[in-house]
Amino acid sequence: MELDILHRAVAPEIVEFYGAFFIESCVYYCMEYMNAGSLDKLLGPGVPEDVLGRIAGSMVRGLKFLKDELQIIHRGEWVMLTLSLPILTCVAQMLNQPTFW
Repeated sequence: MELDILHRAVAPEIVEFYGAFFIESCVYYCMEYMNAGSLDKLLGPGVPEDVLGRIAGSMVRGLKFLKDELQIIHRGEWVMLTLSLPILTCVAQMLNQPTFW
């Protein structure tokens, strides 16, 4: 189920999924590298308002795509960043979906 969702979640605001492979009893995901890390590392004083606005806009567009196109509600636990913007949201942890990692 989760792998099917990752294959279908193709949008500019969603982390790109390249594929998955199995080794013994583990599933490994190959996804786009987010060179700026996690949103929680960006939070704090001094983040310019225009940057926060771009982050919020990209997140809303990504969440709208997931809801409208795939009928998925994202938990919002993992928000990854890239230095090139737009900000991308990770679909790996979804509400009511099994998590393998």
